[in-house]
Amino acid sequence: MKITLLHEEMSQYLEGWKANIDATENQKNVWPQNRKLPQKMIGCDQNNCLKLLVEDGFDGQPIGTAPVATARHYFWDNQEHVWIPDRDLIRFGIFFHLNFFKILALVLKGQWERYFSKEMNKNKDGRDLFDILRRSPKDAMELSPRFKPGMNRTSDKKKLYGFFEEHGGRASKAGYDEEKFNILIDQMILLYCHLFGSCSPEIDDFIKKQREEQTVLLAASDDLNEEFWVKKCSWLELQNDLGNRLLELENNRLKIANVKQKWLETFGRVYLPLLEAESAFHSLQRRIQLKLAAGPEMSRDEIEKLEQEQKQEEEKKLTELKYELEKAMMISAIERTPKYLNGEEWTDYEKEYKNVLKEIYKHAHPDGTCPHLFTESQKEKLRQYFEQAREIRAKELGGDFRQLDVLCSILASVKSLWENMGMDVREDSVIQGSTLVENLQWLEERIQRLEEEIRMIKAENHALLIDAEYKERQACMISSEQITQTTKQMEEKLKEYKEQAALLETQLNALFGDGGSQA
Repeated sequence: MKITLLHEEMSQYLEGWKANIDATENQKNVWPQNRKLPQKMIGCDQNNCLKLLVEDGFDGQPIGTAPVATARHYFWDNQEHVWIPDRDLIRFGIFFHLNFFKILALVLKGQWERYFSKEMNKNKDGRDLFDILRRSPKDAMELSPRFKPGMNRTSDKKKLYGFFEEHGGRASKAGYDEEKFNILIDQMILLYCHLFGSCSPEIDDFIKKQREEQTVLLAASDDLNEEFWVKKCSWLELQNDLGNRLLELENNRLKIANVKQKWLETFGRVYLPLLEAESAFHSLQRRIQLKLAAGPEMSRDEIEKLEQEQKQEEEKKLTELKYELEKAMMISAIERTPKYLNGEEWTDYEKEYKNVLKEIYKHAHPDGTCPHLFTESQKEKLRQYFEQAREIRAKELGGDFRQLDVLCSILASVKSLWENMGMDVREDSVIQGSTLVENLQWLEERIQRLEEEIRMIKAENHALLIDAEYKERQACMISSEQITQTTKQMEEKLKEYKEQAALLETQLNALFGDGGSQA
């Protein structure tokens, strides 16, 4: 992805004035097209500054509200950079005859850059903001889900709509009332329109699809129009809800994994010998029952062979438990400094985290990866990525949240697989179909699928929280007294199994005789 910066685009429009075929005769008389327009002409106190002319139906006022001394900083590529106000940027776009969608994309880009700048300043890592945007599109994409208009003292959706309407009703003439305008902005952010250049193929393709959508809606009845916008709004809301549910699920899975890790750390040294003793006790019981049922003709070796299959399964479980116990002990021994997030950091983290989860779920879930487009090997890779995303890692245990860098790495691998197949991973965020009926059908199918995914996630989440083993483990560690009591009960049970196993061993030997041969 190639990201363009706002001041670079503004410079291109100023320098390209000579080739602007949409310039009016009135504009040409005031600002001849024999040369480019200098940056200082955006300043409101500059002689012959850029204005929206009365002769062209506007107010005759300068496009900007800042003096030259401030406006120059719009183009500075350093820490002294200043962002042009939203209303001034809209007027800038009108002066250069950009269409409604391209002006809105520029405004979102300006707000996004301010937001990105604030986030980068939090890190204080010395990196240059504009260099990061040029060289690290991944950073920009990862932060995009958090971005919303109106942040950092910029204009919110309502104000932006008012600015467009103030200038010749540009939003309503483009077919958008305030509610539809809000939906349009959400969709543009979802599709990274704030990152692409206003003249990029991606923006042109977005505008083409929006106009096709409008053409279809113009020919439809009011009822169908209303149905479309209701479904489109529901679709966008469900995508956000899916992200919230996935975040809730992952938080609970991490909570349960932490309880298990803490439980093993607390009781593992007693619990593992207890399970081994219990397994040995039941194995002796089964061998005695087999011998009694078979009679004297069955040898000890034959009994052992019959018992071996069941015994292998139990030994496998014990081996897995030993590994988990060793891991729990290792985590306990490691000196780590947990990271805690304050309220604002946690809110930002949640927004970004749920978007990454949603993207992984959407592109790697075994039931939703367009199986006919992938080879068996590729489908297996996607399944592996999905499971990797669900796995709680050792370095995450003991914390309050999953490690975002791990999930982002998985998401990057998933997207790389799609890109290698020539698939546009954002196609799923563009309404499909060439007719309104097809649009509505696609929306209905997506809504039903999202609703079903949300239902499944809610059911899984509920099952996690009511799991008897999880609740029992929590109860065992509710206090130091309860821990002591639980440990004592395990030790007593361990002693009991050992004593009973010794008796069963004597009984089994008696069935075979002293030498282990048939009785």
